Amino acid sequence: AREVAEREKKTLLYESQLQKQRIQDENDLAKLRETEAIELEKKLAKMREKEDEVRAKKQHQLDLELLREKTKAESEARAREERENEDVRARMQKQQGLIDTDKAIKLANLYLATVRDGAWALVSDPSVGLRVVLIGAGLATAVYASREGWGLLRSRLEAILGRPSLVRETSITISPLKKGARFFQRTFGRKTEVL
Repeated sequence: AREVAEREKKTLLYESQLQKQRIQDENDLAKLRETEAIELEKKLAKMREKEDEVRAKKQHQLDLELLREKTKAESEARAREERENEDVRARMQKQQGLIDTDKAIKLANLYLATVRDGAWALVSDPSVGLRVVLIGAGLATAVYASREGWGLLRSRLEAILGRPSLVRETSITISPLKKGARFFQRTFGRKTEVL
């Protein structure tokens, strides 16, 4: 009976060790499966990441291609529109040129007609011609007389105010008279001696 009890004890011990070994093997197997599952998940994540990168690159290339095509289409449309506008602008410039030419011709005709009418009036009526000659002579006389009168007035003022004997006539400056000389110069359009 002792032998049987010892055998049973050994059997129970063996079964207990087998049970422990089975549990250990199951734990190891579970850990292995868990590790493999984690590694598989990592691989899948890397694969998804690579697929996303590839997809993003393809999308980027597609976007670039679409942008190129859009830009090309826009530039072609602009060029076509510019060509069409050039034709319109050329026609408008041609029309404007014709209008300007007509205006210039009408203005020249008007000027020539005015000159012709004035010349005809001088030739046909001697009194008008005489008046024109007298007015021209009167203006010339007035300009000459004012110039000479101004010179005489200046020399009289210099005599009254006194002029140093070493100062030349061109370097004398009498400031109130300067403005008057400039006024006459602008008015009659002839160079007068500015003091």
